[in-house]
Amino acid sequence: MLRAEFRRGDRTLTAYGSYGGEGTRRIRLMPDDEGTRTFRTTNNTRSLDAVTGTFR
Repeated sequence: MLRAEFRRGDRTLTAYGSYGGEGTRRIRLMPDDEGTRTFRTTNNTRSLDAVTGTFR
């Protein structure tokens, strides 16, 4: 199962991924406030595990 933890300050939101068709996986997040977030994925597929990044 694909999962991501999104962090902003001391808050962490967890979102789960689903099959997006044509070999893609998608994680959707609807934050309740604005700001820069970091994320890290967890998955049993090596190419999708421990992916990190930042977005605003």
